[in-house]
Amino acid sequence: MFASRHHGDQFEKKFQEAVDTYLQDEKKEQLILVFEDLDRLPPNELYSTLNTIKTFMEYEKCACIIPCDEKALRRELQAAFNLRNYDSNVTEFIDKVFDISIRLPEVEHTNMKKYAEKLLEQENIRWANAIREKEMLRSVIAILIHTDIKTPRQVKKILNAFSSNWELAERRDVPNSSNVLTEHPDILAVYTVFKTNYQTFYDVLQKDPLLFKDKNSVENVEERALDIYKKEIQPESNDVYQVEKEIAATSEKKREGSNEQSDFIPYLFLYRYFQKLTTHYDARPYIYFSNRDLNPMTSINELGELKEIAFSGVQDVFQQKFSQLNDEYKTLFMNNILPETYTENELIQTMHCAFSLPESLTFARRTNDDWEFYFTNHYDRIIDSLNPSVLYEGLKNIQATSITWDYLGKTLIDNDQISDLYHLWREKSNLYYKLQNTDLTDIIEQNFTIINKAEDDLYHLPSELLNLPEDHTLTHALKWDDLLLENLKDIVGINKEIEQRNKEKQENQSEEEENTEDEILLDKELPFQLIEWIKAVHNKTSIEIDGEWLSLFITDYASAFSQLSGVGKYWTTLIENSSSSEEIEYLLQILKGKRKSEELFPLEIWTVLNDKISSGLITESIENNLISTINRLYKKNNDHFKEAVVTLKDVETIKTWTMEHYDFQNTEAEVPMEENLIENAPYIDSRELFQKANDRIMERNTTTIQAMTRLLNASESFRIASVENDITEEWSHLSKEEILNVEPDKDLVILLDFFQSMESNKENYTTKIIDYMTFVVNKANLLLHQSRHPRVDGSYKEKWKDHFRSLFQKLVEYDHTLSWSKTLKDLQGPLNTEGHIGSFLDISTAISAVDAVAKNTNAKDETANEFIAHTIDITNPKQQKVVSLRWPYIQKRLKNTISTKIENEEAYDGFISVLLEEMEFKAKPDIIKGLQEDNFNEVDKQKIIETIAKNAPKQELSSWLIELFDNINEGVSGLEYNATISIFQERDISPDIDPEKLRDCLAYRDKRTELALYIIPKIYNDRDNSKVRDVFRDTILELEEEEGLFMEQAQEVKRFFNWKNRKKSKK
Repeated sequence: MFASRHHGDQFEKKFQEAVDTYLQDEKKEQLILVFEDLDRLPPNELYSTLNTIKTFMEYEKCACIIPCDEKALRRELQAAFNLRNYDSNVTEFIDKVFDISIRLPEVEHTNMKKYAEKLLEQENIRWANAIREKEMLRSVIAILIHTDIKTPRQVKKILNAFSSNWELAERRDVPNSSNVLTEHPDILAVYTVFKTNYQTFYDVLQKDPLLFKDKNSVENVEERALDIYKKEIQPESNDVYQVEKEIAATSEKKREGSNEQSDFIPYLFLYRYFQKLTTHYDARPYIYFSNRDLNPMTSINELGELKEIAFSGVQDVFQQKFSQLNDEYKTLFMNNILPETYTENELIQTMHCAFSLPESLTFARRTNDDWEFYFTNHYDRIIDSLNPSVLYEGLKNIQATSITWDYLGKTLIDNDQISDLYHLWREKSNLYYKLQNTDLTDIIEQNFTIINKAEDDLYHLPSELLNLPEDHTLTHALKWDDLLLENLKDIVGINKEIEQRNKEKQENQSEEEENTEDEILLDKELPFQLIEWIKAVHNKTSIEIDGEWLSLFITDYASAFSQLSGVGKYWTTLIENSSSSEEIEYLLQILKGKRKSEELFPLEIWTVLNDKISSGLITESIENNLISTINRLYKKNNDHFKEAVVTLKDVETIKTWTMEHYDFQNTEAEVPMEENLIENAPYIDSRELFQKANDRIMERNTTTIQAMTRLLNASESFRIASVENDITEEWSHLSKEEILNVEPDKDLVILLDFFQSMESNKENYTTKIIDYMTFVVNKANLLLHQSRHPRVDGSYKEKWKDHFRSLFQKLVEYDHTLSWSKTLKDLQGPLNTEGHIGSFLDISTAISAVDAVAKNTNAKDETANEFIAHTIDITNPKQQKVVSLRWPYIQKRLKNTISTKIENEEAYDGFISVLLEEMEFKAKPDIIKGLQEDNFNEVDKQKIIETIAKNAPKQELSSWLIELFDNINEGVSGLEYNATISIFQERDISPDIDPEKLRDCLAYRDKRTELALYIIPKIYNDRDNSKVRDVFRDTILELEEEEGLFMEQAQEVKRFFNWKNRKKSKK
């Protein structure tokens, strides 16, 4: 291209002067300036240069020639415009700068290859002669002269580049007696093209020499290449020119609306040789020109970077970067990193990084021995800064030998890392097998306090059993029972030391000094339920927790028993399934001395002990401990004492203890002793018991009498023994003259119960009570007139009614052996006043007395009814029922007595309601006549009549009607009239009433006539017409003719029988 000439400024003048001087000196007419390689300038420099050249182009003695690639020139100018945000058109700019453009014809690509062949032949290039296969040579030329080779200069450049690479490849092959590099000249040609013509793509290959590995398409290569370019190449680029080009390209693409696509990827070239590249995917031999196994630290960027990180010992970054590698790179790194270390520090730091990520060592299979060797030679420095858990995993992953494992164990122990060693074992069960030469069990058991302290938990190690899996080696290695005991003893020991220090401090402190706070004792309370721990021991190990262990533990354990819930039940089962007396001894050692220890156990423990001891499992020690236990429980008098004394009934020791301690007292503690005595009555010497009680009973000690009463009532053996020992008569002697000297409300009742318990003949007992009562009634004749009558002796004579009441109550309790009618006569007889013995009773006794008398006497018994009438509480529904059942048979005067007790309308309504209710089940028409005299209102009387009519048996109703009409000549009361009507209204009944009586009723012309007219149609029907006509017709027709009260009724009867008028009949 030739530039146009223009005038410039002052610089142009200087330029013109220089040109003129040159031309004059050289005797030339014109100066021609040629500017080479402008198209290779960066966009900004190209634009500036063209503007500068343009300034000097108009001088006529000077001509400018600019040979260039127009496409490249346009591209670079466009990039410059984009950078400057110019809207100018590139073509317009070029037209202004260049007046003439001469475009050389394109060289046909095949000619380029021929040109290359010609150059090789003319220059006799050695590598062309070395490639003996002509086809391979043509293939190499075809690769080198690719579509982007457009000029002869580019041909020479690429051929020269390949020549250099070939020379280097040959020299590398010779020393190794290998032709790896020169054996594949076509591959060498491909990488020569990448390096010479596609530099950015070659940079990508240097970052990832295995770019073509496992790729299925060019698109896969493109994706990876773009990723590397953006993350690793583009940010690192200091090439202003390249940056400007990329910015310009990006802006251009934005203007054109194109998708982002990098220009550095030679797509056509890749498509053409993709198969070769994926076959020979490792670019490192052609980048580093080495035919040996290359150290990936120097050939793979990621691994080289990771190496530096490892040497620096930055563990977290190492872990992150290593995890991002693929498995192949991980294996390459781990098998090649150790030889790369140069100093000991680099080695140690690398070991730290690798062991900090134990999984990394799984990729060092080929160099396991090396890793182990370096570990054993530097274990003290490696272990010191790493978690034992990751060390364990690391050693496991390099398959370390037992010697190396011992180094780990020894170092942890020597460094007092017992807690770390424990946690490592807790986390890694197999550590037990790895450290075969280290007695882990002893170390952990001997240092449990260190472990507990590290965890800030007094019982941490024993507690771990609850969390350990059954198959964990720690579960089976430790002696958990001994461990917990030692743990507890250690706490007890520490507390004793604290107590001693506190004591000494108080003793040494002067009065003037201020009191300082005592040291606080350690809390011995378990952080877990002991029974759950015992179950874990039983289920997870072969250890058995027996009574001896439990005894030792509870002896030292003085904390609250809340954490021992369920242990007693476990111990009970232990004894139940054992045949050893020792288990019982261990238990009793605790029960006899440990405060509240019995609260641990269910009450069933005593049943188990009774069974075991009574079967022969007893020793002198057991007997002594059992007595000590019972004595302790006796003082507490709790449920366990009661259960023990009652349940251990078969144990001779307890039988003897009970006999010795029983004191005839009415206390809770004596109740179980009584039960024991009663249960064993057939087998104990009753004389000893009776002798012990005799003096008290003779002194009328009511507490002792009550106790003996209970024993005699509960045990036939004791009662028989009392008779056999001739003490019955002596103990039960109480003359009637003494009765008023006995306190009536309590002592008399106690004595009577006692007499009853000793008396086998119940009639004798009731006779004695009646004698006492007769005596009291006789004295009542005097005392009713004067409460302190001088002719009556007795400390309690003023309370004679209470004596009578108490005695009567005892009669009631034995009413089944009594003739109440005779007894009541005998008791009422001596009373020479208008009063009645029933009035001497209180309400409670009266109620029970009425019930007893009513139950055991006939309803018609006048004596009983007399007593009931005077004694009854008519407001009591139960007693109302008693009266209602006897009401038909109670005399009028007694009914009046009862009526006087009905003090209000509520009581009256209650009695009537009960009476009607009872009559529904036991209705008797006999009482209808008596109703006339009863103090009931007419409405209630009618209700009673209707109830009888509805519910009384038909036969009884018929009999009552027949009897009524048999005596009809005496008249009929209003109640009898109403009752008759109600009966025929409520019941379908046909009583066999004498017709003559009915005819007589028709003649009376009163209520009897009304009844007859009412019931004749009820008794007779049409079939009886002739019979009725003969007896009643004429009389009834006469009544019809009479104009009076009976005319309408007579007419109804006539119509019923369809009779004719007498007059009409005569006609």
